[in-house]
Amino acid sequence: MLHVQGDLCDTKRTSLANRLQSTVVAAQSDIETQDEAWDGLLIRQVEFNMIACSFCGLAQRIVPQHRISLSLHGISSDLNNRVPDCFSADRFTEALLSACRMYVEDCSRRNLITSNISILVVVGKNEKNIYDQRALIGCLLLKNPKVNVLYHSFDYLKTGLKLDVNSRLFVDNQEVAVVYFRTGYTPDAFPDDETWDVKYELERSSSYLNILSTFAHQYTLDEEMGISDSTEIQYVINDCLLRPDNYVLKPQREGGGNNYFGEELVQKLKSIMNHSERKLYVLMERIQPYIFENSILNSTSASGELNVKKMVTELGIFGAILACKDEIFLNEFSGHLLRSKPLESNEGGIVAGYGCLDSPFLV
Repeated sequence: MLHVQGDLCDTKRTSLANRLQSTVVAAQSDIETQDEAWDGLLIRQVEFNMIACSFCGLAQRIVPQHRISLSLHGISSDLNNRVPDCFSADRFTEALLSACRMYVEDCSRRNLITSNISILVVVGKNEKNIYDQRALIGCLLLKNPKVNVLYHSFDYLKTGLKLDVNSRLFVDNQEVAVVYFRTGYTPDAFPDDETWDVKYELERSSSYLNILSTFAHQYTLDEEMGISDSTEIQYVINDCLLRPDNYVLKPQREGGGNNYFGEELVQKLKSIMNHSERKLYVLMERIQPYIFENSILNSTSASGELNVKKMVTELGIFGAILACKDEIFLNEFSGHLLRSKPLESNEGGIVAGYGCLDSPFLV
């Protein structure tokens, strides 16, 4: 696992609790094909997500759902078991509980009395992905019913939080051991200075934080990021302008619907090349994924009808990490997420409405 650590506003950390961060991460990969044969398949890593990695809860639940569907269609149990288990919710909740225990231990070393600690889940004002979040927290409460879970938006926290003299975080007079962000990865999450002030207070508290970097590290077209040959840089740019369908321009953003393709890519690339804004983008060679046929059942399916479509898929590998600077206390594989989308869709975000949850079938 790759651990990326950053402090907001250069906040100075003063104790183990302040410096320790926990997160669930997802390494997203595509299956690329060079020809129509299986021998031509390759795995290409797309990105490394490190904030609000969605669907830990529902990814675990979709496996039995797909197994039931296969059984209802007469698939034998031997073939049914080729849909692999996924324990993403179990693994991540174990990481959250481990962070809570370490928080209590650290407070004890500092001679601070703790009682009835809570996990704060920071959510959007009009949260759309609540079922995935509830599935995850439901799994957590099954493991430890005594853990209190608070759901609040940045707006609520403007007046609902405070720090004591030891930088311990309290929300509605309840002590918070872990802050779990499920929002804060798009600019519209911070509409005013008061929201940034809330983020600052959360960062400087002694609660354990999940990391807020969207991408771990990807190369931009800048000399400082590893490509020192200006001729090579210009060659890539020229090739992109001539063959834009072979590239994708990605900002350091998450949530779906942010990438540029085709003619939109050309226009955006031309507009940023002579501005500092270009450092916010990554120009990548576009992956040509393996194409298969499948059906999607969702709320837009008329009368529950299933239409067979050409589809592509993206595999995400979850991981949980608990670390303090160079010391890693927990670092483990935490399940998988398979997302499928129609071939004609450039984006794959599920909440954004482009893709859907899926399960691998091993052959």
